[in-house]
Amino acid sequence: MRADWIGDAAQKSLVSFISEQPEFLPDEPFRFIHDYFSQHIGQWNKDLASFRGRPNLAFLEIGSFEGRSACWLLQNILTHESSRLTCIDLFEQERSQGAFDTTGLDSNQMSTEDRFDYNIQQTGASHRVEKLKGNSHDLLRSLPRSHYDFIYVDGSHIAKDVLEDGVLA
Repeated sequence: MRADWIGDAAQKSLVSFISEQPEFLPDEPFRFIHDYFSQHIGQWNKDLASFRGRPNLAFLEIGSFEGRSACWLLQNILTHESSRLTCIDLFEQERSQGAFDTTGLDSNQMSTEDRFDYNIQQTGASHRVEKLKGNSHDLLRSLPRSHYDFIYVDGSHIAKDVLEDGVLA
């Protein structure tokens, strides 16, 4: 859809070709552009197994980006209806390069926050997610103490910011 220089007929042919090739289409309903998380799933399955399906859990994620880890948590760990996930992120990134999409919802036209919201909605558990938009160093100070069962710190990757997030968490 971004290759307007090739002309309408070529674009239509490309859409048709990709639509007929399942290896080019996403095998899930999400709109992720980046994958910084999947490599950790094996370890998370082991480390978080004791939480799987338990009621009344409260998890906090600092740095949610497009929501890939949040979606995984909702689908694999926080599966009980009473479990909750709080996600903190700035959501200030500019529009990103997108994955090709023939469904009419082109990831290229979605902001990072739009992709996060869309992806969380796809889990069917968005009613159990609290999204907090802003700086973690400010927002963490406003959250209740000793409230969370698990805190995932993955916001800024600058050492002093990570340390501050860890201390505040």
